[in-house]
Amino acid sequence: MQKLAGTGSFSREELLSVYRILCKNTHPDLTGKDGADFIKVQEAFSRFRNNAGKGSLRPTAAFDPFKVIRETGWKGGFQAKNSLYLGLYRYFLSGLHSYRIRSNQVLQERNLQIIRTILYWAEKYDKEFVRIFTNFNRSVFNHLRISEHYREELKARKILLDGFYWFLHYQDTGRESSRRICLEKLNASAFMLRLFSPLTGSVKSPCLAWMELCLWLQQELDKEPVGFHILF
Repeated sequence: MQKLAGTGSFSREELLSVYRILCKNTHPDLTGKDGADFIKVQEAFSRFRNNAGKGSLRPTAAFDPFKVIRETGWKGGFQAKNSLYLGLYRYFLSGLHSYRIRSNQVLQERNLQIIRTILYWAEKYDKEFVRIFTNFNRSVFNHLRISEHYREELKARKILLDGFYWFLHYQDTGRESSRRICLEKLNASAFMLRLFSPLTGSVKSPCLAWMELCLWLQQELDKEPVGFHILF
């Protein structure tokens, strides 16, 4: 990505395409590694994402609720539902479900832009999701000390992330098979998270926050798919 950006002759689409590939190849949930390379990818993208076709970085801009959505490649209208889904897509693609990524100071400006975008569109689409997402975004998995529990909890989170992938696949393509796979994975993740939520002894359990997101995504599956036709 840095080599591409260094040429000064790349388009936003080219940069985003390389970014997606690098995310898939370095994401700790997919590779099983510590995520150091993934963080480097995020830092590089944060530096160069506003530099498409230019030789220097643009100055920091004020909050724009459409910016993050446009960066997904979406060229349609900015309805609240579409925009919220695409904002969540950027959130997970950027690894913000990981506290390590969310708290990275180098990525702070980019992270805040994505989070504010989600909250902006959630307020317009589903005010209850503002609460659900806020709790989810604050969740930190540092309470499980038993390695066996940690492995199972990590598995539950990976299943949820996989379920969200199929959620987007359904929204993108409208295929019923994608919807069924998504529902199976979300059900499995919610069941596992429900088992671990009592271990924290707190209503602020991160497992509960993830489980609430599972349930919300399940409800959204009952609605007509958006039909992005850009993600897959």
